[in-house]
Amino acid sequence: MHPPPEDPVLARRRLRIALRRLRRERDLTQRHVADELEWSLSKLIRVESGAQGISVTDLQAVLDLYRLDDAVERETLRAAARASRGRAWWARFESAVPPAFAQYLAYEGSATAVLCHQPSLLPGLLQTPAYTAALPTDPLPVAGGAALRGELRRERMKRLRRPGGPRVSFLIDEAAVRRAVGGATVMTEQLEHLVQMAAAPDLDVAVLPFAAGAHPLVDQPCSLLELEEGDVLFVESAATGDRCVRDEPALVARYQERFAAARELALTGTDAASLIRSVHEALAAGRP
Repeated sequence: MHPPPEDPVLARRRLRIALRRLRRERDLTQRHVADELEWSLSKLIRVESGAQGISVTDLQAVLDLYRLDDAVERETLRAAARASRGRAWWARFESAVPPAFAQYLAYEGSATAVLCHQPSLLPGLLQTPAYTAALPTDPLPVAGGAALRGELRRERMKRLRRPGGPRVSFLIDEAAVRRAVGGATVMTEQLEHLVQMAAAPDLDVAVLPFAAGAHPLVDQPCSLLELEEGDVLFVESAATGDRCVRDEPALVARYQERFAAARELALTGTDAASLIRSVHEALAAGRP
């Protein structure tokens, strides 16, 4: 199976970084480049900021001006230019997700690693439809939104688990495993599914036991994406609003450190699976 085509947002980011680097290596100002190409200055600014894509013809003119002779890099940038003008695979789901999460989706499919932490609920990618339906009313009501979000999660998981896809790691608090969302029947089915996911060779499911105490991510649901062009952080917050952080390496690094420190305290492999199974068996038997 071939990897999915590059998302237009990520392609524009790739172009933005490369074109700004090449211009600066040639010690050229934006005004000089715009004049040489007979572009408006605002057009160059929008391209370099990633606000708009660039045609392959325009890109060719830019690369000629910058005297880029590397054939491999030229072809890589041409492919990015073609992708930058396409339609994002997740565009039809955009009305059913918050804007910050839509930004996150643009990067997820091209990540080399995906790390997700959830302190109070199970991660969306691991939820069964019944579990999702039992959650509180959605803060972003859209006609058919629940069905769209369910389809989006299935599509995301299919893309993440493709051959050659990213390493996908889930860090789940024990509270999320024990919280009986939807009642015993719904949660029993959910835990059966979670046991299966924990046993999947292409997924890493770790559980932070109560004994870990106030670990570094105890109150912070978040996701981290590792990408060649720079890592991306998604932070969930009902109080201040969700954030997709792309160009704050210091903040991203702090969350990476916290994730690593928290995972050191987590149960992994068979230990994590054993805890999940024990909760499942107790729930199925009607024990508290």
